[in-house]
Amino acid sequence: MADLIDRAGIELTLAGDPHELLTQLQAAGVRFNDSARTLLFRPALARDLQTSRPVRVVERSLTDLGLPNGGTLPQLRRAALAAGLAPCPPAVAPLLRLRTLDQVNAPDSVLRHGRAPEGSVHVLSPSLGEDPRVHRGFYLRVVDEAPWLRGFMCDDLHVMGADDRWVLSAPTSAP
Repeated sequence: MADLIDRAGIELTLAGDPHELLTQLQAAGVRFNDSARTLLFRPALARDLQTSRPVRVVERSLTDLGLPNGGTLPQLRRAALAAGLAPCPPAVAPLLRLRTLDQVNAPDSVLRHGRAPEGSVHVLSPSLGEDPRVHRGFYLRVVDEAPWLRGFMCDDLHVMGADDRWVLSAPTSAP
């Protein structure tokens, strides 16, 4: 599967408000699950959008981050930090969805319980809820040519696959 983001990464600008962002996503034909709609209006996301700052993001697999057998969210966070990367601000996911509408179509529309759906790219951010029954963050996927922004849930014991793709925040380039 092709990477969503070039190896060098891309820069996004955090700006706007959740209502404007939802309008832009809807105008672009983005579909949502109920969790994503709820997460769009979490206070952390609104605070991010008010900062008006650039964020550079990169895409890596768990194997790329030194986890060849996969790992849990806490292990993923530690591996990202060891690689000089960090969780993304929560607003990155919807902004990235707008920026990557050309994401490759998933090979199927199956949602798999306990593992990432084929063709999905998760965005590592601070958990948007600590309760494992509450969606923890976002992932991007294209199914039947329609771009999706979906919420995902898991607990800190769930093991992600070694080849699962994650978007992480990278240091921004100096001017």
